Amino acid sequence: MKGHVLWVYGVITKGEEVWPDVHDVEGGGNFLWVPAAGLSALASPVEAQDYQDKVIQDHQDDTSWILPRATASAAAVASVFAHTAIIPLKFATIFSNPESLQERLATQQTVFHQTLEDIRNKEEWGIKIFGHIETCINRLAEQQLARVAEKNLSSGRQYLLKKHITQSCQPQAERQMRQAADAWHQVLLNHADAFQLGNPAQETRLEDGSIPLFKASYLIFRRDREKFLRLLMNLEQQENPADLKLQISGPWAPYSFCHTLFASGK
Repeated sequence: MKGHVLWVYGVITKGEEVWPDVHDVEGGGNFLWVPAAGLSALASPVEAQDYQDKVIQDHQDDTSWILPRATASAAAVASVFAHTAIIPLKFATIFSNPESLQERLATQQTVFHQTLEDIRNKEEWGIKIFGHIETCINRLAEQQLARVAEKNLSSGRQYLLKKHITQSCQPQAERQMRQAADAWHQVLLNHADAFQLGNPAQETRLEDGSIPLFKASYLIFRRDREKFLRLLMNLEQQENPADLKLQISGPWAPYSFCHTLFASGK
């Protein structure tokens, strides 16, 4: 397979084109805008033989191949996003030529225009909530031990009782931490235009042993950014029995809120 195909980064409203001030996925600056149906898609040419479906599949576990291209693709989207609303497309969205890309834009123009309207002047923030399980278990165990402190148990009985109570408190501690994390989520909902839940089970514990409890992405208006960040700061600074902690990332182009089915085309 010879020649070039197009790597497509994202879609904007026609007339709002800006040139990315970063490298393309191949390390150059060969960006082009492909217009159709009141839309414009950001793309760059890549060697066709290097981006066949089978080649991409063979590289799916090769971080040395994926990471630089994913980083470059995200940087190009971010560069445009700094100026206007953009629908980020799936990694390695490939079209054989500008005509096939224009045909797809025209075919799906309604959903693209609606999505661009939905995300205009908005940005995505990623929020992860962690809780220190040992702190919560110890707090619950101390509360239960305080209720039997007056029974004058021997030191040996006290040790065994404390061990039993500590072990039995873990399910309750996890339940209380998840409830506390959900309460934070409910507060954040009041300041977000939309949200998408993630899977906290995919996250790893923090170095201090805090376990992942909650993961979500929030879509907020850009004008509300400072208010949203102050809210996050206030949540983390307030005293909480579960010793909850936040991990915050953003602002991003609204990857989690663009569900347009825009697979590669021939």
